[in-house]
Amino acid sequence: DVVQVARQLRVSHVLEGSVRKSGNRVRITGQLINGATGDHIWAERYDRRLQDTFAIQDEITLAIIEALKVKLLSDEKGGLIQRHPSNLDAYRLFLMGRFNTHKGTGEGFKQAIGCYEQAVQLEPTYALARASLANVYFSLIFLGYALKNSVEQCRRALEGALPLNDNLAEVQLARALFKQYHQWDFVGAEANFKRSIELNPNYAQAHYVH
Repeated sequence: DVVQVARQLRVSHVLEGSVRKSGNRVRITGQLINGATGDHIWAERYDRRLQDTFAIQDEITLAIIEALKVKLLSDEKGGLIQRHPSNLDAYRLFLMGRFNTHKGTGEGFKQAIGCYEQAVQLEPTYALARASLANVYFSLIFLGYALKNSVEQCRRALEGALPLNDNLAEVQLARALFKQYHQWDFVGAEANFKRSIELNPNYAQAHYVH
């Protein structure tokens, strides 16, 4: 049960929910549960258009913050609710890119590049897709699958991501990798590695390559 799950994961609260899609409509239910007692702290149902998916995520995020009485600074709250693209197709392509990246093969990396590039075409301000593109080009180079212009493409993707949002762990990781392996700036790379982990302590890739 939820109490046992919370105990094993060593968490104080558990968020349960479901998503049901019908045509261009989506129903999302969520409930926040006290991990120690099993009591329900908050519950809500959202009926929205599919295009409003990210807005619903933001609503749920802020509702949970309020339910937990968590006080956040304005920039912390902004970081929680400003990570989504406005174009759902761009987000779908980003997820496909991540899936192909995690295959860990040369063909998978090339498929990922195509997905990330299409995502950026649909949404040019999609910083996470640009940073992911830079990181997958780095993976091509590091694992011996490099294309002829991989380094230059990596640099362009990184330079495109930085002005959009340098407070993403993925952007900071891309900066760290580029500095370390292409600019031999080990001090600068170390600072970016640490910043990446600071921004997202659960970002496994940053811990892995650091």
